[in-house]
Amino acid sequence: LRISAPICVIGDVHGQFFDVLKLFSLGTAVLLAGEVPDTKYVFIGDYVDRGYNSLETILYLFILKIMHPDRIYLTRGNHGPGKNAITPDKFLDVWISGLNQ
Repeated sequence: LRISAPICVIGDVHGQFFDVLKLFSLGTAVLLAGEVPDTKYVFIGDYVDRGYNSLETILYLFILKIMHPDRIYLTRGNHGPGKNAITPDKFLDVWISGLNQ
């Protein structure tokens, strides 16, 4: 991945949705309002788990990527794919089991 500066690299948000929002406010980005600064954001995987808002976090990042494909970059991180990766056929089972907890 080759991206020209300026770049803000963010790693391991682990489902901390409100922390992600705070990161953007610290960078003076008002992404919820649709205003995107010249800064490009690179997220280095580990978007979910640990936090209480994993679903909100990953959906927010996906929406930002769709709205601003030249400003938001999402990499896979250090946990997948691999033998423990969740494949599409396993996703529904994992999601349903999470709802039952």
